[in-house]
Amino acid sequence: MDILIDMNGSPVGTQASPTVMASGTRGSGVSWQVNDSVAAMKVGPQRFSLPGPVRIGSSVFPADHPHQSLQYDTAFSFNTFRGFLSGHRRALTAAGYMTFGIPNQGGSGSLSDLVRVRLSQGAGSVMQMYNGNGPGYVLNIEGYGGNTTHSSKIPVSPGGTYWYCFKADYTAGRTFLNVYSVPGFNLVGSATLNTQTGSIEYIQYGNGEEARAGSRGTNFNYFELSLIDGTNAAFPLVPEGSGAERPQPPTNLTTVVN
Repeated sequence: MDILIDMNGSPVGTQASPTVMASGTRGSGVSWQVNDSVAAMKVGPQRFSLPGPVRIGSSVFPADHPHQSLQYDTAFSFNTFRGFLSGHRRALTAAGYMTFGIPNQGGSGSLSDLVRVRLSQGAGSVMQMYNGNGPGYVLNIEGYGGNTTHSSKIPVSPGGTYWYCFKADYTAGRTFLNVYSVPGFNLVGSATLNTQTGSIEYIQYGNGEEARAGSRGTNFNYFELSLIDGTNAAFPLVPEGSGAERPQPPTNLTTVVN
C-alpha cells in the first residue's frame, strides 16, 4: 500500500486545507490541492476501525490504529481535494469506508462524483452516486472524455456505510468497482466499465458534481481510512483479516452512453 489517509494531525472540526490533508496522510508521493472549494470539508470523528493491519512503506498500522475522517457537508456541491501523484502511474486502486449521508431525494436527486481518477489528457473515471434518480439510490462508474459512459448500478442505502474498492487500470482501459457491507464485508455489488488509457494525473475526493441536500451542518458524507495502492493496484483491496469475499473482477460489462 502506498497511502493511508487517516486525517490525524488536526482536531475534529478543523476546516480542511491542503496542509490539513498533508498532515493527515501517511505515505508519500501525493500533493494535495483545492479544486473549486473545500468549504464543505472538515476533519471528522473516527467512526470505524481498519478491517485489518495495513503496511505503508516500513510502517504497519494495526486494526486499532486511532484515526479521524474527512467529513463532507452535503448542503454543498462542487467541493473537492485533488491529490496529484508522483511518477507516471497508469493504474491504482482506491479503497476505504464511505458513509452516504446525503438524503434520498427521489426524482429530484442528482449526481455526486465521490472519487475521481483523472488521466493527464483530461479523460478519466469516477465512482459516482445518484441520490434517488438512478433510478434509486445507487453507485456506478462514470467514464468521461469523448463519450460519457456509465456502468451497471449498485444499490446502496442512505445513511449506510460501505467499504468500496475502486480500481482504474489505464493500461488495460478498464475500471472496476466492488462495494462491501459494513460490518461483515460481504460483497454488495460489482461493476466494470471500459475507459481510455494513459497516465494518471490525480485522484480526487469530495463531490465534484451538483448534488446537494439538507441544511448546513445536518447531513454528512464521510470518507474514512482511505487507501491508495498505486504500486500494485491490487483488486479487490481489502485488508487482511476483514473476512471479505475476494472474487475476481467480473468479465461482464454493461455500458450506457449518454
